[in-house]
Amino acid sequence: MIHRHRDVQGGAARAAVFGISDGLVSNVALILGIAGASTDPTFVRVAGVSGLLAGAISMAAGEYVSLRAQAELVERELEIERRSIAENPEAETAELAAIYRERGL
Repeated sequence: MIHRHRDVQGGAARAAVFGISDGLVSNVALILGIAGASTDPTFVRVAGVSGLLAGAISMAAGEYVSLRAQAELVERELEIERRSIAENPEAETAELAAIYRERGL
């Protein structure tokens, strides 16, 4: 059986922990602030749920924009490589061979 290793360099776990921590701290601060200003528990709950939804939408939008930017960067790098291969295939072949030699192939 093949044993596969996780990619621990991706940062997904770190981003998830940061997102949860950030969301909890902001929402608790909002709820405590509203609770200090109002004695109506319904108002405090509505404010808490509103803050939770706003935070979730904000995090989702930020993640979407971040992923889009990363995808555009990768596509731009691929386009540069494609153009380089088309303009000078011999040099690109030599570059690839050097990379493989460096890796021990």
